[in-house]
Amino acid sequence: YKHSFDKIVMGINGSFGSDVFNYQPYSSNLNYSNETDRQHHTKAEIGVTLASLDNSLPLNFTAEAGYRLFDRKYLSTWDYSPYTENTVYAHANMQGTINEEQHIGLKIDFDGFIYSDAQTPGDYLSVALNPYYIIEADEYKVCLGAHVDLASNLDKKAVFAPDIKLEYFFSDSYRLYLTAGGGRQLVDWRTLEAGSPYWSVINNMYDWSSINVPLDARLGFKASPINGLWFELFGGYSIRNDDLCFYGDITSIDYRKTEFRFIDTKVLFGGINAQYAYKDLFSLSLKGTYYNWDVDREDELALQLKPEFALEGNLDVKVMKNLYVNLGYNFEVRKRVRDDLNDV
Repeated sequence: YKHSFDKIVMGINGSFGSDVFNYQPYSSNLNYSNETDRQHHTKAEIGVTLASLDNSLPLNFTAEAGYRLFDRKYLSTWDYSPYTENTVYAHANMQGTINEEQHIGLKIDFDGFIYSDAQTPGDYLSVALNPYYIIEADEYKVCLGAHVDLASNLDKKAVFAPDIKLEYFFSDSYRLYLTAGGGRQLVDWRTLEAGSPYWSVINNMYDWSSINVPLDARLGFKASPINGLWFELFGGYSIRNDDLCFYGDITSIDYRKTEFRFIDTKVLFGGINAQYAYKDLFSLSLKGTYYNWDVDREDELALQLKPEFALEGNLDVKVMKNLYVNLGYNFEVRKRVRDDLNDV
C-alpha cells in the first residue's frame, strides 16, 4: 500500500511464505520427526517506508523499518540449530545539497537478530554507517565515502572499507567508471536458504554471521552507440574474509545436511553486459561473467560450488498496457576442485 502526502510518500508492505519439502535424499542416518516426514520453513515480513518527494528541500531522505520472521520446523533430531530467527531492521538514506554540484549524505542500516534457542550465543546488533560526499559536473561524477560497520557479539566488532566511485563521461553515450567498495555483508537465514534449504549451523557460526569485504573494486566501460542499445565491459577484484562457502563432499551418498563454513577467499572477475530495447515493445538483455577464485591450499574444497562462469539472459515482451511477459535463462559452470568430484 502506498499513499502520497504533500511532501512525503508512505508505504506499507508485507509478505508471507511457507515452504514444505522432503528431507534431503540419500541420507541413510536421518532420524525423522515423529510428526511428519517433511520439513517446514515459514517466512514473514512487515515494513513501513517513508520518502521525501520535494527535491527542492535542503535535505531529502528515504527510510524503512520493519520486522522479519524465519521459522524452521521438523528438523532431524541430531540438528541442534535454533528454530526461529527474528529480525528488527531500520534503514535510512539522507542526502543534503551544498550547491548544484555538491551533495553530502549518510546511509544508516540497523539490524537486530534474536534467536529462539537460548544455548545459541548468536543474538547480535549491527549498525552500518556510510557517510559520503558527491561532486558532479558535465564530464565527471565523484563520490568519496567510507563504510563503517559496527556489531555486537560478532567475531569482528568493527569493519572498515572504502566507498569510492569515479565516473568520466566522454559524451551522453559513453562513460568510464571505477569503484572501490566493501564492508560487512550480514548472513541471515534467508542467505543460507538461498544456498540450500538443508543448511545446518556448524562451527558456532554465530561468532561470525557476516562476510567481511575489505575491498571490492571494479573498472568498467559503458556505451550506447545507437538508440536502444547499450553494453558494458567490466572487470574487478574482491577480497572476502569469512566468505560463505559450501564445505562438504557432494559425491557422498550419506550426507545429511548442507554444511557451510566461513573461509577467506579472493576472486578476480570480468565480463560483458548488453541490452537492447525497441521502444516499449520488448527488451533483450544478456550478461556473462567469468570468475577466478583463490583460497589457501587446505581450503580448496570450499570452492566446489563457487561459479566459474555465469550466463544470464532475459527477454521482456509487452503483451498489453502495463502487462509484460518475461522469459529468462540462467547457466552456470561451477568450480571443479578435485578430479574425484563430479561437475555440478
